[in-house]
Amino acid sequence: EYEYYPDWRSAQAHFPLLVVQDMRNIEQFQKGMNSIGFSGARTNPIQETQVWNIHRVLQEYVCGT
Repeated sequence: EYEYYPDWRSAQAHFPLLVVQDMRNIEQFQKGMNSIGFSGARTNPIQETQVWNIHRVLQEYVCGT
């Protein structure tokens, strides 16, 4: 059964603490991503090599480059 909350703050007692902490950060995170100084997200070259590689392979497959 689905639950709908028009505002997550009104039901934060139902969520685990970790989710509440993440939700509190989302607004500031979005502001930062939409600022002029944000040039784009980059993957960590050591920890996220597999993510980078699959993006490269997908681009080659879709774009043929």
